[in-house]
Amino acid sequence: MIKRMDDCVVILDRDTKALVENVAYIDLSNNTTILTDINELNGSFAKMPVVLFESILLSSATLPVLRELKYKYEFNFILLYNNKDMAQIAESLCTLYECDYSNIDINLIYSVVMKDTIVFENYIKVVHTIDSFRHVYNVLPKEHKELYKTLYTDLLDIIGQHNSMLKQTQDLEHQLSISRAEFSRIKKGIIELNDYYDAMHDSVTEYETRLTNSYDKPVSGDYPDKPKILYLKEQQHIPGCDILLNTLYFVLTTQFNTSCKIVKLVDSSNAKGTRYLPDSYAIMQNIYNNKDVLSEDFILKRGPYDQVFDLLLLNRAQLRYLIVHDMRGTSMLALDQTLIKSTIHLVSSEYKSFMQSDIILTESKKASELFWNNEVFNNIPVTKRLVALSSHPTVKKLLDKLM
Repeated sequence: MIKRMDDCVVILDRDTKALVENVAYIDLSNNTTILTDINELNGSFAKMPVVLFESILLSSATLPVLRELKYKYEFNFILLYNNKDMAQIAESLCTLYECDYSNIDINLIYSVVMKDTIVFENYIKVVHTIDSFRHVYNVLPKEHKELYKTLYTDLLDIIGQHNSMLKQTQDLEHQLSISRAEFSRIKKGIIELNDYYDAMHDSVTEYETRLTNSYDKPVSGDYPDKPKILYLKEQQHIPGCDILLNTLYFVLTTQFNTSCKIVKLVDSSNAKGTRYLPDSYAIMQNIYNNKDVLSEDFILKRGPYDQVFDLLLLNRAQLRYLIVHDMRGTSMLALDQTLIKSTIHLVSSEYKSFMQSDIILTESKKASELFWNNEVFNNIPVTKRLVALSSHPTVKKLLDKLM
């Protein structure tokens, strides 16, 4: 006698009992749980193996019920069958075993539940063909037989189509699995390359900036034709500062139809901060071309800046407005205060109390009348951003100070 299988359910419905020759009820009831209807399955049997017989598939409601129960309670459905065409419709929900189950005993149930191939060999050769269709057909009244035969034929056609589509689905799922694996491999490679690029960019940028000469002396002199200068001295980073600069440039060049340049100043203290520099900026170090200074509207200057400013302040190009964004680590301005129309200090609201200047711009609306942060523009579509931000109070006040 085989070992008892407490955690196993056998469904012996009316059709199955009518089809088979014998059921060993005593052994089955002593070693398994016997139910007479699939609807008797519930959470108390969760994750158990459940042995079914193919006649249960004659009901159109069976597959949806099986699918719901398997999803809800994680049953391991095992289907014993004679008719391969019929059984394949449940292939995605059940483990299939083709065998002679005309004599349902505990050894048969044990062999499929415990996957004992030696015991199961006794049931592999089908001695008795169990025809569930013929059984139902014979017991039906004469007036229903032709309709039942038509419905059964249609059912087999549907099963055939289902199996064909199932095979196609399995092939597509296999290809999808391969594609996903390839995508994951490529994505991992791209991430690694991006990390490597970022690390190299940081190293190169910092190295280049450290190589440029430090220059802290303010530019001064008599420049009668100098452009009007708005000087933004960054003490702490303000989120979205480049959007603010672009908006000021847009208003001056588009709405006021005048000329404007933006010059950013950096040194070794903030070399890594240039990683996210907009593509529109021309980077100039110790060696540069004066033509580029005159032709470019967006300039990032590393190292000595006196000659660049001298060229811009002489103003042979008739520049109307110049915006300087000083990102250097020193507190000293690059231009003498007499050359500047208005100086704005960019500082975090946490450090506002430490600033002696009254004209500051922070990220908090509560901390200063001049404020700017990501919330100002995050909900505005990129294509409409500059036009929409043109009317922002901070933009208007900065322009008033410049003009």
